[in-house]
Amino acid sequence: MKLKTALLILFSILSVGCSSLSEKQAVKREFHFTRAWARHTLSENHLGYRIDHRMPSLLHKNFIIQGNAIDGIRAYNRTTGSLQWERKIKGGVEIGAAIAGDRIFFGANDGFFYALNALTGSVEWTFPLKAEGLGRPIVENGMVYFLTGNSAFYALRASNGEQVWIYNRPETTSLNVRGAAEPVISGNNLLIGFSDGAFVAIDKTRGSVVWEKQLGTAIRFKDVDSKAVIDGDKLYVSSYDGQLYCLGISDGRTIWSYEEGGYSPVTLEGDSIFYASSMGSVVALDKASGQLRWKKTVEKSIATQPAFFRGLIIYGEWTGLIKAVEATSGKEVATYATGRGVAAPPVIDVKNNLAYFTSVDANLFALRLGWNRPVEVWEWEK
Repeated sequence: MKLKTALLILFSILSVGCSSLSEKQAVKREFHFTRAWARHTLSENHLGYRIDHRMPSLLHKNFIIQGNAIDGIRAYNRTTGSLQWERKIKGGVEIGAAIAGDRIFFGANDGFFYALNALTGSVEWTFPLKAEGLGRPIVENGMVYFLTGNSAFYALRASNGEQVWIYNRPETTSLNVRGAAEPVISGNNLLIGFSDGAFVAIDKTRGSVVWEKQLGTAIRFKDVDSKAVIDGDKLYVSSYDGQLYCLGISDGRTIWSYEEGGYSPVTLEGDSIFYASSMGSVVALDKASGQLRWKKTVEKSIATQPAFFRGLIIYGEWTGLIKAVEATSGKEVATYATGRGVAAPPVIDVKNNLAYFTSVDANLFALRLGWNRPVEVWEWEK
């Protein structure tokens, strides 16, 4: 009887110990980045001045399509990173492209707008511009809309590149941050910002102004280069040296504003806004009021647009690291070094737990996103 009692006590102690260890390990689970693969996207190494490669990666079928700001655009296998096709373009594709069906649409630094076959990279048509094709286009109902570096806003037929209309806005300053906004569609209107600080609603059928609002009022860098983000009857957009605005979508009335301007779109998740400001910070705001929830400083640079992933915010620093922070607090949980920095926002493949982005060095990365349990270290192993 005494032996049986002793065995029961010993079993209970061991069970509690195992339970405690399991709980301890669960608490210790840590988020981490792991490189799946990386590829250099240039034909030759660039040894000149720094060029920021800012194009967000495009995911299409089993391809990841990536442009650089020097010599072209290429498609890689999403799983292995092997090169599938390449299209060399002088000056490259700097800011962005869009996909509709199996076609890629983009403006390039050689002064042309392109439509390529997304599966082969072959050119289907081109359209001559009088400036760099910087703005990421949007495609809807057989039309493609985009803004060039000299503030010319085009509407072309997606099938053949035929021009339907053009809206020209005079340049009022020689100082800008060399960007061009991506339009968004709201009903029959296209909403887009310009380098003179204006945010404009344009009739997508005729190319005429419906309403406009002056957001950028600084002496320099008043550009409205960020894509507006629509949420119900409101939208969120910023000027570079101004503020982040919450506007009424029908007439542009100001609902609230936050004191720091920006360059990239906001990210909405639940009742929060996550935002990289031009003042060198990443902030979380209350969506309804614009009140600050937390703020994290970016050392010596600005950040890319944040991406949300399972309770975390992931962003790149233009002269630093890829970082993951807790969405509720801004507490840093993981970093990954890519070289000289990251100017292109990470694109998240949630289904496969992967993040894709290109670095300032024009290296395309695929990072696995996950949590691990560190191996228990016993006292005698320390």
